[in-house]
Amino acid sequence: MGHRRSIKRCRGLATEDNNRKRYTTTNLEQTIIREISSLPEARLTDILKYIRFIKLGLVDDQEIEKRFDKSWKRVRARTRAKKLNITQADIDAEIRAVREGR
Repeated sequence: MGHRRSIKRCRGLATEDNNRKRYTTTNLEQTIIREISSLPEARLTDILKYIRFIKLGLVDDQEIEKRFDKSWKRVRARTRAKKLNITQADIDAEIRAVREGR
């Protein structure tokens, strides 16, 4: 819950040269904050990593979308594996079995 409180505390305030200065958030910013605050605590770290990745600006928009889609597929695969009680050891054993069968 600490992250959610931090998000709420950060809304509407910015500090510059030790002077508090109010700023208005756009509807889009408010929507993003609302969406983020509704996520489970465990997902907030992933969101922060993604935001920082976007801010780097080292790659173009298409590359970012491609990487995001690839990452999202991995997340979905891990979620399915977890639901099916498939461990990393199971996956590694399956890979070894396929490789040895060649």
